[in-house]
Amino acid sequence: MRIRTVKAVAAVMVSVVLATAACGTTDDEGSADTTTTAGGEETTTTAEETTTTEEETTTTEEETTTTSEPDDDDAEARAEAALITAEDFPADFESTPSTDGTDTEIFDECAPEVDVTEETVAEASSDDFTTGDLGANEGTQYSADSAVLSSEDVATEIVDLFGDDAFAACASEGVKEELDLAATGELEAVGDLAVGDQAAGLQGAFTVTDPETNEDVVLDVAVAAIRTGDLVTILGGIGVGQILDSDLIAELADTIAERQEG
Repeated sequence: MRIRTVKAVAAVMVSVVLATAACGTTDDEGSADTTTTAGGEETTTTAEETTTTEEETTTTEEETTTTSEPDDDDAEARAEAALITAEDFPADFESTPSTDGTDTEIFDECAPEVDVTEETVAEASSDDFTTGDLGANEGTQYSADSAVLSSEDVATEIVDLFGDDAFAACASEGVKEELDLAATGELEAVGDLAVGDQAAGLQGAFTVTDPETNEDVVLDVAVAAIRTGDLVTILGGIGVGQILDSDLIAELADTIAERQEG
């Protein structure tokens, strides 16, 4: 499970405030060179060895299919069903697929006692829903990530983190370090939200100064972790030069809680 919105602060500000173009040419060339460099004879030998291994493990996979796959499929379906969709937003919002990879760095740094990756049974992510023009420092974006955890106790422990001041302070410092800019501001923990079985969140604002123009851009951040049983959905919003819509956030949170109930 990840906190996409908190980690997205750095990406949004680097791309929007500094207008930094993505540079992936070198990596692409590197991948091509690696493929070309591989020798034909060596590849053939490896393929033969891999085939033997697959044949040996086929029986094991068939034996475990009945006991594991139905549970995993059900967990994945539950995680996907809890997500927000384009129909949950006003008409002026645009929906784009999320390109973020799985990111547990905030948990790893600020709550190492909880192995989120190990405890996650299944997870799913929504699209990004945006209104306004982030490139002009005037827009908002919302997203959600859901996960079925290994137990209700683990899910409760994860949501508890969002209501913890130490976790909020650590997350704030992590965001500032990722920004690598002159940033001020803090995230505050908000506990005991009346949504679902349990809910807590982080909220705050960061002011970032563009080193080239010396202009300040304010980033409004809100994150809510909503739990129903062993299922947790993290709803996040970022406002660039705009304040997030608190009524919309409340509606989205209620919608997620209803969908988690099934």
